[in-house]
Amino acid sequence: MSVQVYDRKRGVVYDEPQYGERRLHLLYETAFGRLLLRAIFARRWYSTLNAIRDKRPSSVRKIQPLVDRFGIDMSDYPEQSYASYDSFITRKIDPARRPIAANPDSLIAVADSRLLAYVVTSDGRVAVKQSSYTITELLRDRDLAATYNEGTCLVFRLGTEDYHRYCFADDGEVIRTNSINGVLHSVQPISSARYKAFSENHREYSVIETANFGTVVTVEVGAILVGKIHNHDVTRCLRGQEKGYFSLGGSSIIVLLRPGMVTIDSDIIEHSRKQIETKVRLGEKVGEKNHAQAS
Repeated sequence: MSVQVYDRKRGVVYDEPQYGERRLHLLYETAFGRLLLRAIFARRWYSTLNAIRDKRPSSVRKIQPLVDRFGIDMSDYPEQSYASYDSFITRKIDPARRPIAANPDSLIAVADSRLLAYVVTSDGRVAVKQSSYTITELLRDRDLAATYNEGTCLVFRLGTEDYHRYCFADDGEVIRTNSINGVLHSVQPISSARYKAFSENHREYSVIETANFGTVVTVEVGAILVGKIHNHDVTRCLRGQEKGYFSLGGSSIIVLLRPGMVTIDSDIIEHSRKQIETKVRLGEKVGEKNHAQAS
């Protein structure tokens, strides 16, 4: 099982293997697996239990196989000795390895991830992979959701192998936060045929009044094995400043921008239309401010 991903640095589309593909096939594509999923694996208590195991010193044995399989560049990370698998997953990076795009008009990637860009329909819908969502389902706030009709929806999907910390997209003020309880389905494409992970999973969102892109909503979505979303308690934020981090497992961050605020880079748009994700790194440019509407 693999997913098509566009590498914009090399200009090629490649098949990317998915972490835990055999288990995901069992859980999402067999009747017995879906029974186990509902009863055990999608429950938050299971992810909490798994997190306890991965904080034990013996869990370090899982690090090198992950590094080897996905070719993780360890020169990006100053620390090379980890007390547990969990400490590796939440590792910190050398900031020089993730420079923030210099132009403040540039919209930046908020995480090392695979990115899909969508236009929200006039009635507030977004078709992600094989699922269709409304922004109201995502935020559970009809009035807030309506302000993003015909706006832009960016979905940053992190894999287990990715750097698990994420940043603010722009300078600004966090004016509201909310946490929505839910289950923990996988956010990998295999789950989208049967489950609406972004509106069913546990998630947290922040409403941010930004300097360059108007009122932006960022939504951190938990996923299977991700028992915890760690958002820092801040009210004022800077572009590229760490916003928080995920515990073990792949997850997603959704960024909502109001109509007319930004033009997403053409290569990302082109591949998103084909449902091909674009590989991006934290801090790199993914779009540009529209001055006429954003002023």
